[in-house]
Amino acid sequence: MLALFWLRVNPTLELLGFFFSLDKTSAEDNLKEMLETLKLLRAHPLDEPEGCHRKLQTPGQVLAAFPGVALLLGEGGRGV
Repeated sequence: MLALFWLRVNPTLELLGFFFSLDKTSAEDNLKEMLETLKLLRAHPLDEPEGCHRKLQTPGQVLAAFPGVALLLGEGGRGV
């Protein structure tokens, strides 16, 4: 879920960690491992976000761009 969320939403690593209750380093380590695993699935090509693609930096930006993320947070995303 972490890798798929990152591929779709493209948050900063800090924000990715926020959504998955991880620190930045753990989020990055988990993401790298998951992406390597996904790359092995040749039947499903992996299009990673390009470096020039603007990263979302706050929970509010993520919720504005992807309102469905509030479902992951429960309570409609309150407190974010």
